Amino acid sequence: MKILLESLLQKIFPNKAKQAERYGLDNLDDDVIGYPPDQKGIPVVKNSVLIERLNADIRFLRNELGLTAEDFELYLTPVITDFIKYAHLLPASEYHHHSTGGGLIYHSLDVAKRAMRKAQISQYPVSIGTMADTQQSNQQWKTATVLAALLHDCGKIVTDMVVSNGQQGKARLEWDSYGNQNITEWAFEHNIERYFISWSPTNRNKAHLNASVAVLQRLIPQHTMSWIDSCYDGKTIHTAMLASVASANAAHVLSKIVAESDSASVKQDMYNRNSHITKEMKRTPISLVLSDLIKHYIIIGRWEINKKNAKVWFIDDELYFVWNKIVPELVGELEKAGYTITDSADVLARVMIEEGVAECCSDDELYFPIFPEILGDKKKPQRLICLKYIRVEKVIKNPEKLYSISQHKAKTKSSKETTRTQEPIDNNMAEEIEEISSTPEIEQPVYIENARVSVQRLIKSAATVTQHKTIETEHKVIETKVAHDEPAPPITIKFESEFIKYAYEKFDLQFEDGAIILPLKLLNDVAMSISENFGDITEFEAMNDLKTNKEVTLI
Repeated sequence: MKILLESLLQKIFPNKAKQAERYGLDNLDDDVIGYPPDQKGIPVVKNSVLIERLNADIRFLRNELGLTAEDFELYLTPVITDFIKYAHLLPASEYHHHSTGGGLIYHSLDVAKRAMRKAQISQYPVSIGTMADTQQSNQQWKTATVLAALLHDCGKIVTDMVVSNGQQGKARLEWDSYGNQNITEWAFEHNIERYFISWSPTNRNKAHLNASVAVLQRLIPQHTMSWIDSCYDGKTIHTAMLASVASANAAHVLSKIVAESDSASVKQDMYNRNSHITKEMKRTPISLVLSDLIKHYIIIGRWEINKKNAKVWFIDDELYFVWNKIVPELVGELEKAGYTITDSADVLARVMIEEGVAECCSDDELYFPIFPEILGDKKKPQRLICLKYIRVEKVIKNPEKLYSISQHKAKTKSSKETTRTQEPIDNNMAEEIEEISSTPEIEQPVYIENARVSVQRLIKSAATVTQHKTIETEHKVIETKVAHDEPAPPITIKFESEFIKYAYEKFDLQFEDGAIILPLKLLNDVAMSISENFGDITEFEAMNDLKTNKEVTLI
């Protein structure tokens, strides 16, 4: 009778956890799953639907890792499924790699698969135990490598983003990423059909590393940790796994495998420019594509730093690329991936400068001359012409550990060699010279071509060499009449917002009727540049400010 009553109550009041598992959409075809934040929010999809979509990736790991089916189901499957439920459809980044719906879990599984392949052919540290001890430990080494790769970015859920119901004030509900509920369970409890993502306004670079260690220990069950520790090298494996996630020991083979697999996954996503779940195309700035490819080449050791014939130099704590040497390799790689990109080093240098990752030497000179101390000597220093890269953390995994070298001082002619002895000047000639020197010099306008104009010019010149066309720019040239005897006062424009002033000067925009004229096609570029140069505003906030600011006219 008691059993019958409990069965009846279960039908009337089913278990909440089981209800939550059945809560959400039955498919991934929603047209707004994609590039967050979206005004409609991200739909709550059933966890079973996500797991089913990712079954092929899970099956690949099961078949190739080398564990028995029973061991895989016991030690790894719970971690993978719990992580899928935890990450749900969250992106891996706001505007960078895997930034569409489900990007985080897809990227994590992709890194895990790549790491597993590398683990199969890697030599882990040899212990002083027997051959049997080493063979047994090898299984745990490979498993720990896959787990570290799978969970290397899990801390981003805690540090980089906030999941909410999209409301403000007292009606706002936020998911507790440290709590006991996953997103679906939280949404079920509060009857939420769509959730929204907001991003941390502070600098998020590497903020997730320590958090990833904490979340990893929560997602990996106790019996899996105990199994890893049970082998002869268990404690060493455990320490190496945590260190690789925290990026604390880059020289260890496990850390290298995870770092290289992560870099390869990012590079591949920047090529494909879409999410595996939504297939949504996303716009990726060319500077980010080039930066990720440069980072990949440095991580895998294709490009060394501060060596003879090197293409990358870290001198006086500044990073330089021998640009005309690396551009052909970058362009060749991108063309293989299906990109159509100019092979002009100067145009690509201007793109890097305009998108805020590089710096020009002066108003009319793109490149910096450097004189590395290991090349040539003080009397005959060897000069390299380089592009200065200012976002070191984007291409160097641990920039604080990078060793900086010095450079020779550039040899210049002394003033004694360049100054000629002047002959005596009579009084009449002196008066003429004084009259000439007192006449104000009329400064001629200097036109500096930007990257987009350069691309247009190259395309036109390729179409026909003989036909000459005038390059039209979007920038308004303000002509002022300059009196022969008195220079015209400079035109000054006052802005209420520092962001708008920066955009006006950085992108050389027009100014009419009290507002800058901003073409819609430049909106993303301007917002990204503002975000990168002002640490207290995100790219999304900058874009909203540009759209609503009275000092901006969008065309």
